[in-house]
Amino acid sequence: TYTSQIVEQIDTYSFDADSVTVHQMKVEKTLPLGLGSLKPSLTANLYPIRQSLIPSLTYTQGRFVVGASLSYAETNGILKKERATANFSYTTKLFSFSTQETYDYTKSVQFWFQALSVNQKAQLSLFDSRLVISELLSYQGRSSKGIDHYIDQLNLDFKIPYLSVTYISDGQVGMLQPQRLKTTVSAKNVTMRWWKGRIALSLGLESTFNLHFQDIWATSLDVQASLGLEIAEFLSCSLSIKSSNTGFSQYYDSAQNFVWARMWEDLLRSFDFAGKGRSNTQFNLSSISFDLVHDLDDWSLNCKYTGSVVLSNNQYSWVPTVSVFVRWNTIPELDVEETWTKPSNDWIRSSTS
Repeated sequence: TYTSQIVEQIDTYSFDADSVTVHQMKVEKTLPLGLGSLKPSLTANLYPIRQSLIPSLTYTQGRFVVGASLSYAETNGILKKERATANFSYTTKLFSFSTQETYDYTKSVQFWFQALSVNQKAQLSLFDSRLVISELLSYQGRSSKGIDHYIDQLNLDFKIPYLSVTYISDGQVGMLQPQRLKTTVSAKNVTMRWWKGRIALSLGLESTFNLHFQDIWATSLDVQASLGLEIAEFLSCSLSIKSSNTGFSQYYDSAQNFVWARMWEDLLRSFDFAGKGRSNTQFNLSSISFDLVHDLDDWSLNCKYTGSVVLSNNQYSWVPTVSVFVRWNTIPELDVEETWTKPSNDWIRSSTS
């Protein structure tokens, strides 16, 4: 015999800050003014969450938007000024600009500008957006490091089809320090066709190069290249290779000058499959994948090889996997598959059907 006990638990709703996440009231109205419109608004966050009051005013005329707000928040049962914000934006198809200035009344500062912060964005699009130049700026009157007139981030970005270059710097106004140069190449599925479009050759390249000016050991390069061939109703195959290099510090001399010859020599060693060059290079193959599908009348033969670097027992090793299966096109769910994996010295076979 056994006894069972049913425990009934009733969770009651509590009107407190733990149960309520949003309790807000907002009043706004748009009024025509001249060639534009004026929109005053009042937002109030109510009990049980922290009470606050935010009056704001926004004027819009065509592509121009100007706004300002003042935030009051509850402190010891009294609403006190917390933050004042002003913003401006201008947007067209070719050019856009926006800026927001914030003054934090909660900061205890010696000079007024130390409580000021500015965020700014700008973008210029030329030649039907084939060339895009953008800028991102973040300014602090006094940074968390205790430095006055500090620029947390200044990004300059240049984009053209398949290529993007970003220059990143920071530092005190007038003494900016270069931090990073990021170059990205992205050319996906560049396809060429011939023989009435029945044969297609596709190429792909994705590469990211991060050059760190202050920390040469953090410089890295990631490259992923792909190649595909397709013959309609007969054959399709694809090859994808991914490689990385995190050892750019080896290419600097004793005077911390970058030596290009060292990098090119190291790159050549990465293609030395016959000798020992592959084991003495900073260019490391991280993964490779090859797929082949051969179409028959009613069946399709599928072959796949993948290999990747796996960390096991604090040691990196290359783990390849080979998979072969035949699929009946009439009933795709019916197939016979053979898979071999080599996690160590021996191949391990697994089959499903």
